[in-house]
Amino acid sequence: MSLKRYIILLLGTGLVLLVAIQWWLTYQAAESMSLRLQTRLAEEVSSQVNDKVRQFFEVPRQVVSLNVAQVRQGVIDPREPETMTRNFLLQLEQQPLLTFLSTGTPEGEYFAASRPPLGEDRGLRILQASVDNHRVMSLYRADERNRPGELIDAGNDHYDARLRPWFVAALAMGRMSWYPVYRYAINDPAGDYGTMGLGISAPLYGADDQFVGVISADLSIVQLSRWLSEVMERSGGVAFITESDGKLLANSTPDPVYFLSRDETRRISIRESDSPLLRELGELLERQTESEQGRILHQIGDERYLVDWVSYSLQDGPTLQIVQAIPQTQFMAPMLDLIRKLLLVAAGILLLGMLLITLVSIWVTRPLVALSRWATRLGRGDWTYRPDIRTPVMEVSQLSQALGQMAYRMARQTQDLEQQVAARTRELEQANRELSRLSRTDALTGLANRRCFDEVLAREWARTRRFAQPLSLLMLDIDWFKAYNDHYGHVAGDRCMQLLADVLRQHTQRASDLAARYGGEEFAIICGGLDHAEALGLAEDIRDMLEHKALPHENSPLQVITVSIGVATLGRQEACSPEALIRAADLALYRAKASGRNRVVSSGP
Repeated sequence: MSLKRYIILLLGTGLVLLVAIQWWLTYQAAESMSLRLQTRLAEEVSSQVNDKVRQFFEVPRQVVSLNVAQVRQGVIDPREPETMTRNFLLQLEQQPLLTFLSTGTPEGEYFAASRPPLGEDRGLRILQASVDNHRVMSLYRADERNRPGELIDAGNDHYDARLRPWFVAALAMGRMSWYPVYRYAINDPAGDYGTMGLGISAPLYGADDQFVGVISADLSIVQLSRWLSEVMERSGGVAFITESDGKLLANSTPDPVYFLSRDETRRISIRESDSPLLRELGELLERQTESEQGRILHQIGDERYLVDWVSYSLQDGPTLQIVQAIPQTQFMAPMLDLIRKLLLVAAGILLLGMLLITLVSIWVTRPLVALSRWATRLGRGDWTYRPDIRTPVMEVSQLSQALGQMAYRMARQTQDLEQQVAARTRELEQANRELSRLSRTDALTGLANRRCFDEVLAREWARTRRFAQPLSLLMLDIDWFKAYNDHYGHVAGDRCMQLLADVLRQHTQRASDLAARYGGEEFAIICGGLDHAEALGLAEDIRDMLEHKALPHENSPLQVITVSIGVATLGRQEACSPEALIRAADLALYRAKASGRNRVVSSGP
């Protein structure tokens, strides 16, 4: 074999292998990076969905617990349905996820506040079925004073609350418990209640331990499906929730989870779903019976999905399975683009390499070894090496000079790339810090948001237990704020909340203090290390400063903006929890508003 052919064959084969190996290693790295990115996003979506589902089902429990306590303490009385219904409406305004907040009396009467789960009109409703009107279910719109307004419909003659699932479940269990999914029995011409719901109910006992009825807080499963659709829309995946028997409770796809007709009410199981994807996921999860949670890559049709599932048991209720599946194509597009570029680069390198090898085989013989050693060192990234190649062949000399220039440019490019990577890294770190700050701050007031409040309260509570220090919590609510918004407009309402935020900032200068927007017009202050007397004094200072600012409020009896404040304190040796402290402060706030507003009320240490 001639030297020319030998050089072409030898160097050509080596170049092909080198490019192929480099391409394969780069492909493996790109695929691994794509999988890590998919797994990270799946974890974030799973965490978000699971946290939101837990919050979704915690709302009715908190509401029922609050009302049971209020009835027990005599704050509200089911035997005064008008007052209790107005109280229900106020709570529904604070909890937009709830569909019904209702009570049934021992005589079978029914009084409820509701928000229609379907339709365009989401205004609050009042439902009544009393003995005086022969227990005919009457559906009213709630007027501006939270009283029955326009009569929408009347039907369901001889409606008996004692026969409803939530009433039966509460009496059967004798305590707060979840009742199964059921169909709403509401005559509504617009069909806004043509769906199913589930919730939690509890028996009510007055201060004299006499049974006075049953209270129920209800969630529409349409609301849960609608929320899942919004969450999964950004990830391009699907999510669904099933009960332990496989019945669908909610899903993010348009496929139904129940069938309703005039004569039939039927839940749909995951195996009966109209969606082939959901059916396949259901079969996959049936094979994972030994694991209550997990994550797996699974091929469905022509698509691979990263499937994540977890079991969640409702307290005093059923066990739910929360499932998300994200398609891998969401992350494959960047990798496929990289592969196409790699193929083009590999083809270019091979073409250029074969041309250079041919030229070398023709014009270069003796300096071949030196050039080979030089190329090897360049491949290792040693751009500073420059051999002394002397040859009478002009082309070989030029090749030597070209390699030197290429080495210089590649060294410069490598240096520039390293500087760019370092600069982009610094920018990304700065952006992450700013994103972290924004995620903990309320955009309107500049105070801490609910997420930050929960984290700080948990931390301060742990420190209180560890160092035996007191911990106080102030819950504030702007008095007659809805009337203020209705009269002056939402822009003025925003300025009002910003003014209150400035007042709170002036009174929370200690490192252990935190002022936060708790929700709507409700604010909270965490006071680590303050005992109950000091916390009451701080609350009174805040109330007094805001009142003296004299922000006009024509619809307030005081003619100025004021706040009501509830104060609760965890003592040095008390066994309590952050949730119990919030409930105590919130109950004190409720008493402050119920006793006339513009005052500070203590829950007691």
